[in-house]
Amino acid sequence: MKKVLVAIVAIAMLVSMFSAVSNAADYMGKCFDGAFLTNNDKAATHVPSAEEKDVKSGAEAGDLGSVYELGYSYIHFQGWLTDNDEFTDIGYQVNGGDIVWGIGNYDAAIIGATGGTYALRFNFNVAIAEGEVTIKFVEKLANGEAKDAHTIVYSNAAPDPNVKQYANTAILDTGGGAIGTWVQSGKETASVEFTTAAAFKAIGLGIYWASNPVVGNGPKAEWKCELYKFQYNAEYSLAQAPLKVKEVVSDGDNNPAFAFDLGEEMPAGTYIVKFTITNPEYTESLQTAQEDAPTDKKPYLVLPKIDNPSADNFKYVNDPFNLVLNAEVVEGSVFVANPEDTDAPATQPETVPQTGDFSVAMFAVIAVLAMGAAVVFMKKKAF
Repeated sequence: MKKVLVAIVAIAMLVSMFSAVSNAADYMGKCFDGAFLTNNDKAATHVPSAEEKDVKSGAEAGDLGSVYELGYSYIHFQGWLTDNDEFTDIGYQVNGGDIVWGIGNYDAAIIGATGGTYALRFNFNVAIAEGEVTIKFVEKLANGEAKDAHTIVYSNAAPDPNVKQYANTAILDTGGGAIGTWVQSGKETASVEFTTAAAFKAIGLGIYWASNPVVGNGPKAEWKCELYKFQYNAEYSLAQAPLKVKEVVSDGDNNPAFAFDLGEEMPAGTYIVKFTITNPEYTESLQTAQEDAPTDKKPYLVLPKIDNPSADNFKYVNDPFNLVLNAEVVEGSVFVANPEDTDAPATQPETVPQTGDFSVAMFAVIAVLAMGAAVVFMKKKAF
C-alpha cells in the first residue's frame, strides 16, 4: 500500500511539474499605451488630442464598438506584446487578409519588466474599413510561424434599429492611465458607486498594474471584483451578497487583461463595483534588478487613477479609479447622478401568533388526536 501511495505522489508531482512548464511556455502578455481614432495618417506615439477619440479601454477588452459616421479615417495603436516564446516581429491582419509585418520594434527597457522573456513594441495606424471588422495582432516566431496574440473587433456599418447596440464606456475617456490607486496590505479594497441610464453586460479595466515575482517586486496578487446592487446606502448594500464575483490571479501588469463578462444584462440603475486583494499579507523574499539582496515583499494591485471625477455621479472608497462598462448605446451619458442615501428599514421582529391564532391551532391539534384515538378504538373493536 505504501508503494502505491508513493507512486501516486510521484505521478502527481510530475503532472504538476509539466503543467507548470506548459503554463510558463504559454505565457503571453500585452499592453496598450494608447489607442485612438484619428485623421492623422502619421503613426507617432502621443496622447490623443481633443480632435481624436480615445478607445484604449476598448482595445484592451478587444471590442471598439461602433465607429460608424464618427468622421475618422484611422485607428492608431501603441503598446507592447510580451511572450515566453521567442518572436522577432509583430504584424496585424484585417478580416483574415494578408498579415502586414514590420510593426514590431525592440526596446530593451521593456524586457523583463513585462513578465515575459521576449517583448516588442508596436506603434502604427490602420485604416478604418467598412462593415464588421476584425483586427488580429500576430507575432512572428523565431521559426517563422505566425502566432495570434490579440483580437480587436469594431463595427463601421449602420446599426440595426431592432438590435441593441453596446459599446465600451469609461468613467473618463481620456486619462485614467496614471498609476496611483493602490490596493494592498493596509488598504485592501477600492470601490466605486455609480448610476447608469443604460443596461450593461461587462466590466473592464483599461489597464492595471500588479506585483510580479519574475521581476521581484512582489508575489502574484490574488484579487476579486464584486458587483453589488445599491440599496439605501453603501454600507447596507455591501453587507448583502454580491450579484456577481470574478476572481483573478495576476502575473504582473495587466496580465491577464481584466474583462468581466457578467453573463447577463444588468438593467439601468445604481451599483457598486468593489476590488479586493485577497492575499494582502502573503510574503515572499524577492529581489528586483535594482536591489543588492532579496527583501520580503507583499502582493499589490494598482488601478488606473483618475482626477476630478464627478462627485455627483461617482462615490469612491480609496482613491478614484477608472472603470469601463460594456453598456447599451443610449442618447446622452451612460453615467448619471447617484441617488441620495437613505436609512435602511429596521429589522422586523419575529411575528408571534395572536391569541386567536393560538386557539385555532390548539383546536386543530385536539381534533387530530381525537381522530387518532377513534382509529385505535375501531381496530380494537374489530378484534
